[in-house]
Amino acid sequence: MLPEVVWNMPPLGTLNVHASLLPQLRGAAPIQWAIAHGLEETGLSTFRLKHEIDTGDVLLQQAIPIEERETGGSLYTKLMEEAPQILLKTLQGLSRGELQARPQEQLPAATCLNAPKIQRQHAFLTPNMSVAQADRWIRAFDPVPGSALKLQLSNGDMLEIKIKSARPAGFIPVEGTFKLAFADGKLEVRTLQPAGKAAMDSASFLRGLRHTVVGWQPLGENPSF
Repeated sequence: MLPEVVWNMPPLGTLNVHASLLPQLRGAAPIQWAIAHGLEETGLSTFRLKHEIDTGDVLLQQAIPIEERETGGSLYTKLMEEAPQILLKTLQGLSRGELQARPQEQLPAATCLNAPKIQRQHAFLTPNMSVAQADRWIRAFDPVPGSALKLQLSNGDMLEIKIKSARPAGFIPVEGTFKLAFADGKLEVRTLQPAGKAAMDSASFLRGLRHTVVGWQPLGENPSF
């Protein structure tokens, strides 16, 4: 981290672009956690640096909707494309003396949510999740680190896989897919990636199995956040 004496040197302060509507998602991974938390919108904030992470006075904010089937990757791309524009507007506003920095405590933000740095265990799926939560988890952590679990095969072997895409199971079954059971329903897996192999659709994966999938297990407990 740069010493405070360095980032206090510029006459107009040192600026940062943060990928959320501060102070809602302070932390290292606001993009993925916005989806995991089930938010309907997120956005961008420009602010002046302070010693405490993501706590500086806000200059500009821009809200961006989260689409129904948004993934961590697609939301990252949307925010990345908009970030240069809000930074440019901030610089122009500061140079003209048109912007007034606002302490985050005075902003009409929703409840502050955690957005910690993503560890592999954050993305683990567990059977006690609701279908809605599991669906958000899979989309939030796609493509990195990917939501993982172990399939239990009829010969007793365990096979680790990452779920790349899935949807809540409908009344009409889709041929060549399999379902994962959760606390209140099932998810229909569309694409997945077995450990050490390329991603594939469910039908291709099932055709390549020599044994029946009889169940699944979490890789570990999903930690609180």
